[in-house]
Amino acid sequence: VARLTGDMTRYFWSMNGKKFSQAEPFDVKLGERVRIKFINETMMEHPMHLHGVFMELVNGNADYGPRKHTIIVPPAQTVELDATYEDPGTWVLHCHL
Repeated sequence: VARLTGDMTRYFWSMNGKKFSQAEPFDVKLGERVRIKFINETMMEHPMHLHGVFMELVNGNADYGPRKHTIIVPPAQTVELDATYEDPGTWVLHCHL
């Protein structure tokens, strides 16, 4: 779970209450499929981007969810995605804001 947090007044964004420089990596094994849930606790749209990995939007269409590099998380909404780590390396997850 990644809670999208921040401060509209200062235009400062964070995940789980931490700014990017405070974030801790999470380990995913090559070939592993994970589900990530974004909970947007702000009133700002957040375009979430995961480098090196296609994300599949969980939209109720089973195997026909769109594959994307960036998924928009609307204000005060929750969005889930599945990602399969097919390429080795360290990949950054961030908001394009």
